[in-house]
Amino acid sequence: MINITIPPEDQKKLAKLRYQHPSRIVRRRFTILHFKSLHRSHGEIEELAGVSSTTITTVLKLYAEKGLEGVAKFDHFIRVSDLEAHRESILRQLQETPPATAKEAAATIQKLTGIQRGVSQIKVFLRKLGFRPRKTAAIPAKANLETQEAFKKKLWNQSWKRQKRGKGGCSS
Repeated sequence: MINITIPPEDQKKLAKLRYQHPSRIVRRRFTILHFKSLHRSHGEIEELAGVSSTTITTVLKLYAEKGLEGVAKFDHFIRVSDLEAHRESILRQLQETPPATAKEAAATIQKLTGIQRGVSQIKVFLRKLGFRPRKTAAIPAKANLETQEAFKKKLWNQSWKRQKRGKGGCSS
């Protein structure tokens, strides 16, 4: 068990920052430190914060070495797509001529940037740009109302005759 005393000015900062910091991971670290400042045992902190004892030890060591600034620093690698550098030109091109399929979008992006990506990766990138899949449906042909009415009367008459004979509804 690591014994650390957290000064009152840091306790006040922790009380606010554990809810306000934009990173979920840093908020969790601040929550651990907040519970430690309330003199909770490591077992209680595990239950209250929902973290492992290893995480508690890591955060407390980090605080002991670097203070609140070190705990607040979150410098893990975040992968960024190569397509992000061409984001504006891709967006402009796709808004001018929207692709019908993801495969067509992949071909357009490859022509524009020279970067080749698979269809599933293109779909993910398009969603980040704000595009959504279109819901398409068949366009109905012009209806001939007279033919439809004649068909309905014929079908209704056939089902009526079946019912009279005891064969049931309008099954074929």
